[in-house]
Amino acid sequence: MRMPGTSFIVLNNKEELNKLYNRYTTTEIAEQIGCSDETVRQALKRHKIKLRKQGHRSIQDQLERSVLKIKQELRKWPLESQQEIINAIK
Repeated sequence: MRMPGTSFIVLNNKEELNKLYNRYTTTEIAEQIGCSDETVRQALKRHKIKLRKQGHRSIQDQLERSVLKIKQELRKWPLESQQEIINAIK
């Protein structure tokens, strides 16, 4: 349940809106704060936050998909090689 006035607060705070947009789509943000996706897009434009092309996923989603692909590929490798790569990433 969202708090009353949440959409106004988020849409008028450039930093907060930018943080959300780096992680979610305009539709997802709109659902979270209780407004339309067009309202979110208008706020992004007003704050001069560059809009992604329609259908492009958020940075967070792209990262999560990349990590999933890496994990799937790692499963094909011998266990000791997997551990070496995991340790190198940390």
